[in-house]
Amino acid sequence: MKRIIFLMLLFLGGCDILTTRTPQTPDSASNGFLTPTTPDILLTDLVASFSDANVENYISCFVDQTFLSRAFKFTPTASAFQSYPAFADWTLDGEKQYFTKLKSIITDNTTMSLALTNEVYTPQGDSSQISADYKLTFSSKDSGFPSEYQGSLQFKMLLDKRNHWVIVEWLDIKKESYHSWSELKGRLY
Repeated sequence: MKRIIFLMLLFLGGCDILTTRTPQTPDSASNGFLTPTTPDILLTDLVASFSDANVENYISCFVDQTFLSRAFKFTPTASAFQSYPAFADWTLDGEKQYFTKLKSIITDNTTMSLALTNEVYTPQGDSSQISADYKLTFSSKDSGFPSEYQGSLQFKMLLDKRNHWVIVEWLDIKKESYHSWSELKGRLY
């Protein structure tokens, strides 16, 4: 019996089972995500989701039907709509899939950058519209993959039951001679 107890103590002493491990950092919306109590905070969160390459923060910028009974609507550029059949039935799952793939193709130790300029807000009580020009850049592992996308966008944003602003509609507008955001989404879907 003494021998069994000795072997158990020897085994347990050598395993280091009582030492705490380093916790993993979660990939969640709480990481750097500001509560979108105004439309401009919502856009700040959207821009930060690119520099942080955070899928959950990106998706948190859009309507969640748990808190607002509206479906998300994305209207791509006309040329992208013709080229990519996925846009006929685009949902938030498409947004998540494209962003996840985008995150996977950027080169190591680089970031994505989203810049919104010429922003024009049109507040309408518990809704707001914004028009802006965008420039999205990143370095791809595939040197043949375009790394810059420019155009204009229009967002319709609403307040949900949590009093958070969310994007419910998105219209993408192509600028001549530039790749559009719609092309990026279609290519990565």
